[in-house]
Amino acid sequence: MIQNIELQIKGMHCSSCEILTKEELSILPGIGQISIDWKTGRGSLQADTGLTSPEQILAAIKKAGYEAQIAGNTSNKQMEFESR
Repeated sequence: MIQNIELQIKGMHCSSCEILTKEELSILPGIGQISIDWKTGRGSLQADTGLTSPEQILAAIKKAGYEAQIAGNTSNKQMEFESR
């Protein structure tokens, strides 16, 4: 099932942060139309949740070095991933 997912991302400081985050997300299967804005700390993407879970999306952002929260998706569930 394809879902539009809105993200809040903390810790980005420049356009390179944006690029790194997009690269990590683009590796995941079923992810498309990635949009990240380092200035606002917001992002959005389309995800086939049958291939990639919201948890995997947040883990990819953490791998890039940032903290993220899913701000909203088609089912309006709130999910948060805290760096440990």
